Amino acid sequence: MFKKTIAISSIALVLGFASALPVFAQTSGATSCGFWAHLLGRCNSSVSATSQSAAVVNSTTGANSIQTTTNVTAGASVTTTTGATTAAKILCVGTAVNARETSIDAGMTTYTGAINGAYSARATALQQAYAQTTTAAVRAGISAAWKAFDGATQTAQKAWQTTRLGAWSTFRTAVKACKATAVPTDSADSVSEMSGQ
Repeated sequence: MFKKTIAISSIALVLGFASALPVFAQTSGATSCGFWAHLLGRCNSSVSATSQSAAVVNSTTGANSIQTTTNVTAGASVTTTTGATTAAKILCVGTAVNARETSIDAGMTTYTGAINGAYSARATALQQAYAQTTTAAVRAGISAAWKAFDGATQTAQKAWQTTRLGAWSTFRTAVKACKATAVPTDSADSVSEMSGQ
């Protein structure tokens, strides 16, 4: 009777130890199931939990990938919009510069034409003065020639100044309307422009 009791106790001890093996394997992160684990039905829950974890990871990874793509696309849109806005402002300033230069060029053409005419008229008047036979007549001719020349050049200079200042004033108004403070202009270089004598 005593031996029979020992035998039964030994079998129970072995079975208890075997039943604990799958639990230990799952706790330690084992990926394979032994005979006793299959026998006791401890493997399916582990595999199921692993699959669920993988699904969660895949779902999270996918969400992160989508978010990253969205962020990159949004950044590209902002860059494109900023670039387009800058290009438009540069074009606006450039248009104002072209209008100013066209006006100034026309004004200078008129000015130089008037000055050339004044010099030509003076030359002719002086030739006529020195064609006189008396000193009084020559003196009068010289005075008239220079007086006409001075008047013509002063008129030309005033017309040029009006055109030049008007062109720059219109330019500044146009550039201000462009709202392009970051776009460089050549306004500081206007000091080197011929203002007339």
